[in-house]
Amino acid sequence: MFKLKAWVNVKKLNKHTEYLSANPSAVQYLEKNPKIIHWGGLSYNPNAMHLLRKNPEKIDWKALSSNHSALPLLEKNPEKIHWKTLSANPNALPLLEKNPEKIHWGSLHRNRNPKAIRLFEKNPEKIDWEKMSSNPRALDLLEQNPEKINWKCLSQNPSDRALDLLEQNPEKIDWNYLAQNDNPRAFRILEPKITEWLNMGDQNEEISWDSLTMNYHALPLLEKYPEMIDWEMLDINSNPEVSRLLEKYPKKVKLVDFAGTSHIFELDLDALKERCAIFKEELIQRAMHPSRIQRLLDMGYEIEDLEDLM
Repeated sequence: MFKLKAWVNVKKLNKHTEYLSANPSAVQYLEKNPKIIHWGGLSYNPNAMHLLRKNPEKIDWKALSSNHSALPLLEKNPEKIHWKTLSANPNALPLLEKNPEKIHWGSLHRNRNPKAIRLFEKNPEKIDWEKMSSNPRALDLLEQNPEKINWKCLSQNPSDRALDLLEQNPEKIDWNYLAQNDNPRAFRILEPKITEWLNMGDQNEEISWDSLTMNYHALPLLEKYPEMIDWEMLDINSNPEVSRLLEKYPKKVKLVDFAGTSHIFELDLDALKERCAIFKEELIQRAMHPSRIQRLLDMGYEIEDLEDLM
């Protein structure tokens, strides 16, 4: 269960309902404020399936086709599936395998399910090597076809095997794309280049601050140089500690950029305690039920021993 962080301006946030409705952390907030639900945005939300099932007439089926939790509902409504969108959905491979003629091969390149690569292996003429080079599941194909690798896109590929290839071919690295790579090894490769870049007084065009702003592992650097942050790209950074920057520089934050992220929510500990209290009471009632106490006595326990068992 989540609640909005204290620094979030609710009035401004509620103007961006489409992004907020797509936010997996926002479901409890939306249930308390149903008037602000944007059903197109909610159709993307993997944690909102119970709301969507209750309101099928409000579903945006194109958006739902990308929803990782929506496969049962999509299987019941195949005529409403948006196949281009579905082709990128990693949980949709059973549907795609049953309907190969409906696959959108361009979108399938973005699919991170290993079974998607098997479909390309059966249909090699469908491969776009530029798109395939960024897919972390495609390293078998890429290693078998090194002459077809797009090194710019590979520099963005978070697979350890992709990083092996990049370290073996440092002259082919695109440093700006590597700055967007969330594999911690990528940042370690990048660090000497960043040091060189900073020593040059921000004159090196091989790496940009917008790329670094997106990088999970660049947070210490962003905190050291906050004036260089690209605030419109920071929402892409999945590091939960990004919230420190948002709380420190609230005037820099455009809530339209962060309405769809977990950065604006935190665990609602009071609500969790309240929910747990209900279960605690139920457990005590079961543990102390007279029939259970009688069974323990019948088993030979003394009444003074029961406290240790409860």
